Amino acid sequence: MNCETSSVGIDCSDALLVKNDLHHVLSALKIGEYSFKKIKQNLAMSFVYNAITISIAAGLLYGITHSIILTPALAALGWIISDSAVFGNSLLVRKYSPNKTK
Repeated sequence: MNCETSSVGIDCSDALLVKNDLHHVLSALKIGEYSFKKIKQNLAMSFVYNAITISIAAGLLYGITHSIILTPALAALGWIISDSAVFGNSLLVRKYSPNKTK
């Protein structure tokens, strides 16, 4: 097998087996599914955060309570907390082990 043929195979493949074990393909698929699950969770968290804070910033609660407003400083603090939650949720992918049973 020459180098040119193997590089074409690598470029065209969806998964590349380095070892002679097909269980690694299943592990890769499980990691992909788990990563996609985390992506959906992160999008949901961001959507909820934005829906709540945009509503508060638009004055939805001020009309009811006449006291609750969202200042830029509080919005920035909330944004940091939201980003930290999304980042922390994403880091859970590193601890995932596809070999564990549920």
